[in-house]
Amino acid sequence: MSFSRGCRDAAVLIRKVSPAGDGDLARELLLVQYSAYAVEAVVIQDGRIPPLHETLKDLRRAPLLWLGAFDDCLVGAVAWEEGAEAFDIDR
Repeated sequence: MSFSRGCRDAAVLIRKVSPAGDGDLARELLLVQYSAYAVEAVVIQDGRIPPLHETLKDLRRAPLLWLGAFDDCLVGAVAWEEGAEAFDIDR
């Protein structure tokens, strides 16, 4: 699946990813996560956002399902948990 961005000819590729099974990807996810939550921390003036302090090991162990957005490299991600009757968008 891909989505076009604005007037550019390039597209962002969205695909399932697994940080537990791919250490390089997990490091990229952690950098994207830190960058995103650092902006949020400034906006809300509070740096106690748990994913902002997560380690690589913590990220890889999290029991989450992931989608990654790629434009030559990882540019974004979403992670969630699924339950029997509901799901929770985690980050």
